[in-house]
Amino acid sequence: MIQATVTGIDARTNIDRIPSRFELGFLFSATPDGKRQPGRETLAQLVYRCRFGPSALHVCGGEARRQLVAGLVPDLVEWVQRIQVNGTVGVGELLAICHQYPKHTIITQATPANSGHCRSGLANHAMLVDGSGGRGVLPREWVRPATEQAVGFAGGLSPDTLLEQLPRIQAVACGKWWIDMENGVRDADDWFDVERVRSVACLLTAFESGC
Repeated sequence: MIQATVTGIDARTNIDRIPSRFELGFLFSATPDGKRQPGRETLAQLVYRCRFGPSALHVCGGEARRQLVAGLVPDLVEWVQRIQVNGTVGVGELLAICHQYPKHTIITQATPANSGHCRSGLANHAMLVDGSGGRGVLPREWVRPATEQAVGFAGGLSPDTLLEQLPRIQAVACGKWWIDMENGVRDADDWFDVERVRSVACLLTAFESGC
């Protein structure tokens, strides 16, 4: 079964209607926008409510990362299995975060600035290919970094593009991999759209049946 994350759970999300096959991605920012990035109290409540299923905390911005490293967000990290640290992360910083949170998988983005991460060799480290940054833009081609780490693929994936893009991702993916959708599972007002997620679930099942 293809592993898939849907990111940006918000205060309006009917979590009970999200198929259990998905990992739920929560966006943590010190300056939340109130939609994709819920306020701190709301975010903690959402993470706790989803504690029995697969979930990930996506850390956005320098202040949120500082709080993570300072150990100031135990109510968030305790209930997730993976922590994605967005932006440029120094190799030494990556090593420190992986050691600080040994029970979590730490995800960093596959960017030129993070190129040293490809050789991290850390058992609890993974990388995400995402040139879109949540903007919903497909890459011209999918390129897997030269790494032995698990790799995720994001950028422009949605119910409208998934069946076309999955074979292209599979052509370069190897080992353990997953896909992540954010912009593609939101409605016109930028709220998380459970019906689009349910459409993705049906498309994934159809694709897997035809493989």
